[in-house]
Amino acid sequence: LAGNSYSLDVRVTIPGDADSTNNHLIAPTYALDTIPKKYVVGEEKTGTWCGWCPRGAVNLAIMESVPEFIGIGVHNRDPMTVNSYDGEIGKYVPGGYPTGGVDRVATGNFLSTGEDFMSMFNNRINAPVPCDVKNITAVYNPSSNDITVSADSEWYGSIYGDYRFSCIIVEDNIIELGTLWLQDNYYAGGGSGTMAFPAGINNGYDFSTGADPEDPAQFGGYDHVARSLSSNNVLGDLGSLPSDLIPLGIHSYTFASVPSNLFSNLNNCHAIVMIVNSKTGEILNANKVAITGGGVSVEEYESKLELNLFPNPAGDKVNLSINSKSAEEVVVTVRDVVGNVVLLPGSRKIEKGANFIIINSSNLASGVYFINVTLGDEMVTKMLSVAR
Repeated sequence: LAGNSYSLDVRVTIPGDADSTNNHLIAPTYALDTIPKKYVVGEEKTGTWCGWCPRGAVNLAIMESVPEFIGIGVHNRDPMTVNSYDGEIGKYVPGGYPTGGVDRVATGNFLSTGEDFMSMFNNRINAPVPCDVKNITAVYNPSSNDITVSADSEWYGSIYGDYRFSCIIVEDNIIELGTLWLQDNYYAGGGSGTMAFPAGINNGYDFSTGADPEDPAQFGGYDHVARSLSSNNVLGDLGSLPSDLIPLGIHSYTFASVPSNLFSNLNNCHAIVMIVNSKTGEILNANKVAITGGGVSVEEYESKLELNLFPNPAGDKVNLSINSKSAEEVVVTVRDVVGNVVLLPGSRKIEKGANFIIINSSNLASGVYFINVTLGDEMVTKMLSVAR
């Protein structure tokens, strides 16, 4: 009957068998009243120091068109590294860099067309699982400057085993200045073929036309980056689900709050909640949700200023919208990707509320720039693309 567990008893009789001790097997089996929708989690091992790792980023981007696929970039030896995650993932996704795996049951090294991830996904998506993940909330609290994630998991049978909730918060579009953030790129010069994002993602940027190393501003920033791991444990949160036997029904869990200063911009973050077999590392099922709590970035919560640019990409001029909580004197500068000042619109007096400044960008070459607005010792930055 649905919801019950049973034992499957298999006995084999072979004439002339000299060893009958291995002719009997008992395995648990479970009856489910529903087969829930399956989501597949892909984990890619990467690092800014890894010149072949752009193909891992491209492969994760290719899989963005598959709604049942959830991608995570696990960084190694760079500023985006989560040590507890990086230190353990090799047990479940073995191999060099880049290497990826799905649900920690299959691995691949990636081809430029994304065939490895897609093949692993296709082999995994129809795996029957006893549970789903739903009703995720991931809320930023500006008064405490942290994020709290809660979720439900419904189990469609009573299942024996040690399973746990796990939460990973990932961030997209990470762009920072400095040599530690540059991506080594062995595709530069075209000798290793093209390695381009799909059309519509990061403007279809092709690493074979870029530099080695390449500035993340050129390819739209680092995506799918794991920035936090609940309990710093790749096997999930101890005690988050009943041990030994998980009864049929809904089980809920709230993770420990995560400091918001781990992230560059909460608008670009998602919370991924998974159910993990703590004995094997296998991910049974998962789901994800965007961070909520005002719909603006951490910097904007903490700042007196809110900036917007339009059009972006820009041509000969760009409109800078500044929404201020008070009348202030601000200084506006425009810098290139290596930090050189290329335009100095200068200081302006702005009023409380909405303000608009037109910046003449006609002398800027096509590329990526950063508009900085400084108020006292505070600076807020927006990325500007110029296209001609």
